[in-house]
Amino acid sequence: MKRIITALIAGGGWLLILFAGSFALFWTVVFVVTAVALFEYFTIITASQGRAYRTFGIFFGLFPLLGAYFNRVDTMSAATVFAFILLLALIILRSRFLENPYEVMSSFAFGVIFVGFFAAHIVLIMGLPKGPFWLVMLTAVTIASDSSAYYSGCYLGKNKLCPAISPGKTVEGLVGGLIGGCIAALIVKFLFFEKLILWQLIPVALFLSGIGVFGDLTESIFKRAEGIKDSGSLLPGHGGILDRVDSLLPAAPVFFYIIYFGFFSVS
Repeated sequence: MKRIITALIAGGGWLLILFAGSFALFWTVVFVVTAVALFEYFTIITASQGRAYRTFGIFFGLFPLLGAYFNRVDTMSAATVFAFILLLALIILRSRFLENPYEVMSSFAFGVIFVGFFAAHIVLIMGLPKGPFWLVMLTAVTIASDSSAYYSGCYLGKNKLCPAISPGKTVEGLVGGLIGGCIAALIVKFLFFEKLILWQLIPVALFLSGIGVFGDLTESIFKRAEGIKDSGSLLPGHGGILDRVDSLLPAAPVFFYIIYFGFFSVS
């Protein structure tokens, strides 16, 4: 029940921000949520380095969001490059104090990309024509896929998907997630995109649902390495912010570039 109530409140707030707020408000909300996700990630991976390194990680990870505010791919990319240069400089200057500088550099770079850079594409999608409706499509597919995978895995799951990474994931859950993502995409199509062609939509919905599973498993890798179950406890029934958006993050840039390069034919 906690899981359902939290999802309903978050979903209602998301729709309100998409359709009733300004672009500046939307960007601010995404910026804050991303900052919390970065806080959770760097809290996990900088436990041995201290709070100062966590602060640096959050700072670097937010650069792509700052670039995305101008609704341009080039400024977002430039901001990401700048963050990487600063990251490299920090690691080099502090290398004598680090037991394994390459491990720290790799884990920081991953956080900047997986959380900050990927989240910046959510802002870029909002800036596209029909941006709020595309974001409804993206979030509906990823949430429906995640929820369908969860419940179908709970009730029907028998065959393990990736037991070395996440023992709870099953093949049956994956199939249920793919089906759930497609159903959600069809519902959004008939509500907002009547002219969207089905043979274009279904493969994209399947692809995004599959990428969402990869995102979930990716988070499981570093959580398992650190011996934790959830990235945080901010969302009752869901864990942390990062636990809730791990499927959405990798799907966002893929969906953005699918639209950006004109795969969909929508008038």
